[in-house]
Amino acid sequence: MSTPELPVRPPGLPASNPTQVVAQQGYTATFYPGFVRTLSVTPAGSEPVVLYDQSGSFVLPVGALEPYTSSVVEFAGGPQQRRLVLRVDDPRREVAAIAVYLKPPGWRDNPPAEPPDPPVPAGAGEEVLLIRDTPFLCPPIC
Repeated sequence: MSTPELPVRPPGLPASNPTQVVAQQGYTATFYPGFVRTLSVTPAGSEPVVLYDQSGSFVLPVGALEPYTSSVVEFAGGPQQRRLVLRVDDPRREVAAIAVYLKPPGWRDNPPAEPPDPPVPAGAGEEVLLIRDTPFLCPPIC
């Protein structure tokens, strides 16, 4: 019985940069593109702002068969001048997507009796940050 061949990247193809910075409509995000396939924010009462939608494959470093298991996503800006950092450790690669429901403006002065359970009802005033995992990787998709 033969051993299956492991995927390899083409010779001379450099590894992708492990840090991506994107900005759209006053929002900025910094992240590891080996973890993120799409990243968007939906402002209250508006259409989603797509900050990142992967085009092409993320090229892994020489000898790597999978992306890093830890990732940091920094998110900032928008009308509320948000600033947050998410740290994700997914050693078994079980995360498909992460949705972060951000508090509405003025929440410190007028906190709700109980925060709503996700999904947050329309018109609740929150912004929603959505990170989808499972990017295209090279190898095998080069």
